[in-house]
Amino acid sequence: MAPLEVRSFRRLVLRRDAPSVLQWGFIIYSAATLFDTLDQSNARINLVLDAAVLIVLAVEYVFVRRPSTPDAAMPWLILLAGATMAVGLTAQFHVHPMNPGPSYGNVLLLMVAIGPLTLEYLPTVVMTAIVLGSYAVFRTAWESGEQQGWFTVTLTGVALSFVLLRVRHIGIDALGLATEQVRESALRDPLTGVLNRRGLIELAEPLRGLAHRQGMPAFTLMLDVDGLKAANDEHGHEFGDAVISAVARALTVSVREADLVCRWGGDEFVILGVGAPWPVDEFEHRVERAIVATGIDTERWTPRVTAGSAMHERGDWDVQGLLREADAAMYARRLRLRGGG
Repeated sequence: MAPLEVRSFRRLVLRRDAPSVLQWGFIIYSAATLFDTLDQSNARINLVLDAAVLIVLAVEYVFVRRPSTPDAAMPWLILLAGATMAVGLTAQFHVHPMNPGPSYGNVLLLMVAIGPLTLEYLPTVVMTAIVLGSYAVFRTAWESGEQQGWFTVTLTGVALSFVLLRVRHIGIDALGLATEQVRESALRDPLTGVLNRRGLIELAEPLRGLAHRQGMPAFTLMLDVDGLKAANDEHGHEFGDAVISAVARALTVSVREADLVCRWGGDEFVILGVGAPWPVDEFEHRVERAIVATGIDTERWTPRVTAGSAMHERGDWDVQGLLREADAAMYARRLRLRGGG
């Protein structure tokens, strides 16, 4: 997968996971707040800070569940949740000093958890800075030996967070690659490597959107491989497969890079593109020359194809309608050629 596709897949995973992350964060922090409430020695200000943290988590949960929230915002919303809890715990200790070890330990656990959950390095770096700021607050409660020990533990936690983030990247990227491979195999013809019917139908909609935005027409070329049945009967299906593969390669080099090439089935191919189609006879000759260039044995099969085209000027076309028009044009052309020859 390309770097941009990898990042998009990671954010897709994060969009799926973010609501659960915030939900569990809210539940765990609510349980901790409940224990604080039962602790009669706990300062009232701590309960106020806990309530503020829970409100922020609840608001964030609403945002991550909204479809309109951009994918790019998800890592920062997760960071905000972790940072809010970390700052809340640090503020509680600052206004009402408690046992510093367990208190700072909770902040450090948030650091270790949030980094891998954001799935991005920059939010993890920001969380590291917040934890180091918390360490500066807590260190005043420790002796010099404890300060050194907790600083070592902090660095270990930071390193562990980045390691876990990298491990998640490796796992998610491997899943993304496998998903892309499965998708590609589902959309492509196994013999030729060009699109199959499903692939063409799926990619036709983005192409229609492109044509509409650019104010350009769209075209379809339906192409039939002449003499394939005879080649199969006389020389075997292996040679027939070689003919089909040669035609697919010839079509790929004969069209524009943005055009879609599809094996529609058997000996029929479809080209779907934006702009005006080539003149049919010119396109047939171009493809036949390209077939010869593939090295196919022309002693056993004479490269010959028949094509028909259809074009729609507006963006309200549908691929099935274009295919029907191109198919009818192809058969009409075949009848004319046979009648004339």
